[in-house]
Amino acid sequence: MGVIEKTIHNMTELDAAGWAIITLRCDNEADIRRSVEGYVHAKTYEPKFTTKTSTQSNHPTNIKEVTGMGTVKTISKPFVWTEHAPSSGDDGALDYGAEPALMNYLLKCVDPISRMEHRLLYIPYLYDIIGNPERSDRTAIQLQYLYLLREIGVQKKLGLSNALIVIGCMDGILCSELREYTYVLDIDYPDKEELLQIIRQTCRECAGMASGLEPSIANELAEALRGMHKDEIVSIIHLAYAQSENPLEHHAKSLFDAAKKAKKQRIAGVRGLKWIDTDSAGEVGGLESLQRWIRTKSKTFLYPHAALLQKAVAPKGVLLAGLPGCGKTHLAKYTSRLLSSSESSVPLLQLDLSSMLGKWLGEAEANCEMALRAVEGVAPCVLLIDEIEKVFGGVTEGGSSDAMMHIFSSFLDWMQKEREKPILVIATANKTERLPPELKRKGRFDETFFTGIPTASDCKAILRIHLKKKMSVMVGSVDIDGIAEELLSVAAHHRRFMNGADIETIINAAFCTLFAELKDSDISAAEADNARAKLYSSDDVKTALKNELISTRSYFDSNLEGVARYWIEMNVLDFRDAGDKLILPNNNFNRQTGMFTGIEGLSTNSPKDYENQTKTLAEKFATERNYDKALQFTLMREIFRQVQRAGGIHYDTK
Repeated sequence: MGVIEKTIHNMTELDAAGWAIITLRCDNEADIRRSVEGYVHAKTYEPKFTTKTSTQSNHPTNIKEVTGMGTVKTISKPFVWTEHAPSSGDDGALDYGAEPALMNYLLKCVDPISRMEHRLLYIPYLYDIIGNPERSDRTAIQLQYLYLLREIGVQKKLGLSNALIVIGCMDGILCSELREYTYVLDIDYPDKEELLQIIRQTCRECAGMASGLEPSIANELAEALRGMHKDEIVSIIHLAYAQSENPLEHHAKSLFDAAKKAKKQRIAGVRGLKWIDTDSAGEVGGLESLQRWIRTKSKTFLYPHAALLQKAVAPKGVLLAGLPGCGKTHLAKYTSRLLSSSESSVPLLQLDLSSMLGKWLGEAEANCEMALRAVEGVAPCVLLIDEIEKVFGGVTEGGSSDAMMHIFSSFLDWMQKEREKPILVIATANKTERLPPELKRKGRFDETFFTGIPTASDCKAILRIHLKKKMSVMVGSVDIDGIAEELLSVAAHHRRFMNGADIETIINAAFCTLFAELKDSDISAAEADNARAKLYSSDDVKTALKNELISTRSYFDSNLEGVARYWIEMNVLDFRDAGDKLILPNNNFNRQTGMFTGIEGLSTNSPKDYENQTKTLAEKFATERNYDKALQFTLMREIFRQVQRAGGIHYDTK
């Protein structure tokens, strides 16, 4: 049974159960209209409650649709101006032409003489009829419409009316004034079986019975077209055949490209959702423990049927807490690529919850509901919520609006929802102290990671990744490891500690400097077609990188106190470290004194001497160009100072 047939079946049951108002919620108007028209033609209209005055009728005058003029017309009948225009020429008058006014039609639904006739009225846009409840200037006619709709709902519950009102809802905003009498029916997206049927049928229509559509390609297309409605899929295939004589050749590349482009446009039309391209997602430097966790869980995405058979549940979400510039967002792109297979790609969507707020009551909740339904439609997928603390910070402390609190509640419920297709939520946070406890506790997310403070080996891995991109403009066989090692030595000496964003900035700035130092003749030659790049020597690259490193203030230079404070918080929350090698040992830290024990080279247990000794050791290792040790003792000193000033750590972990 397809989604439209299922909707029609549900409408029949609800009508028989005595519901007077059914709201069809869907982001595609064609599917709403298709459901209404299908219901009209599929059902034999017999009164639910038989009385002496009731009549059995399939007469088309009882099946109406509301127009923008405030009249009603036979459903599917074209709109003719002369039939609906006011006879007096006054658009605000109720003196209409051949077709009756909506008011007259609604009155018949509650009139004792005619209310038991089985009537169906389709209202495409409810607020065009009753006005917006947030506005104080609603007309008497709009309020009377609202009253009559509620009266129909009451009478049908009492068995005194046989009318059915069907309301279209594309924006997800439900009418709170009719909630008691309304049943909300969501029109789902086609499942894989229906998608295959639509694809095969449309290809046969375009190319005949011998369309050449192989079963494997049909399956891949069905996966690529998840989250699309029937008319959208038909349009995609028709366009592909219009642009190419045989879009199924070369493994149906043109069809897949068209499907991806259409899906991007569709997601772009959903408020708060954004499609993120992952084609440029490269390697990830460091974060080995986190990468292993993702690779292990990836099998539940790549082999969903086998995972279901073996009772392996796909993860629902992971919270990545860390300092800015440590690669949290880049990791989401990497995860999307990792979870994809040769048969199906796992798209990366970004959810911006703050953009869903609106000025009308219920608008924010409706936007959130529609966005999350769209996400479910394209599953399996990865959903990125960047800097989640900016959205939900202070929600449980009364620091947010009622709308945001409702969104927060809806999001938590959605996170716990059982799904047929997996969705991995990757939420990132820079300031976890602003997050509500409900998000930080274990169990809400499958795992919570601290992306940590990059070690020397992490920095080298990141340097290698970015320098490989510059290999085409470097002379001969370049010793990238040697360049990275030398740059880290200089960084240790100047205690210029870096994160991933710092490293990328330094490398890009260094190559901009090298370009600026080229002769004008070389630059002019490079502008010509088919020109060859001017190559830089390894020594020139090293010099430019060193100069840029020394002159650039890194994140740690400006925010050492913040880095230390962040590490303390992660230690208290017991977030799992994303990397294998740690700058600071979690188990050897005394939260009351702020001192570390069991550290090689640190010989004092006296708070009085601790600060001076960590300072001396940091300077010593900087002189010896030992990056990790210099960073370790620099952070230990700052952590100690902060704990001492606070008189111990007092952090609420509820």
